Amino acid sequence: LTENLAETKFTRLIIKNTTENKILGLEEFLSSFSTTTPEAFYQKLDNEATLFIYSAKGTKRFGFIAKVQETGLNDVMLSWEKSMEKDLESIFSALGKDKPALVKFFKNGKYKSINLRFQTFSLKDLGIVYGFSNDNFIFTSSWESFTKVIDSSTQ
Repeated sequence: LTENLAETKFTRLIIKNTTENKILGLEEFLSSFSTTTPEAFYQKLDNEATLFIYSAKGTKRFGFIAKVQETGLNDVMLSWEKSMEKDLESIFSALGKDKPALVKFFKNGKYKSINLRFQTFSLKDLGIVYGFSNDNFIFTSSWESFTKVIDSSTQ
């Protein structure tokens, strides 16, 4: 997060545990930030997610794409929404969040044909945005990075 990255580009994150000589999956990555997630969250997703940073306009936004393994993830996400901001606080603090969300609740949105849910933290395009595209779950920390993921997958 401290490196200078190319503007309006994705940088894939691959994090390796050098002690065990293995690549960290989604659960290990999020756990390294001391996040709290619903128990069923990891059961419904492939642990081998694609983690990324999207850089634009001097900001860096985190995201990941993971294959959905089981049905019911949407229900897990909807019930998690009430505590998600607090549960993921350490990640968003690293991205520059220093105040409570501008909007305390999630809203419905749509980009192209993808339905999504979002919560806005700041006017600098920081927040939680998630949705489903085919059998993939997409989670990002900005509206712009979400739209760029969709755009890059349809090219």
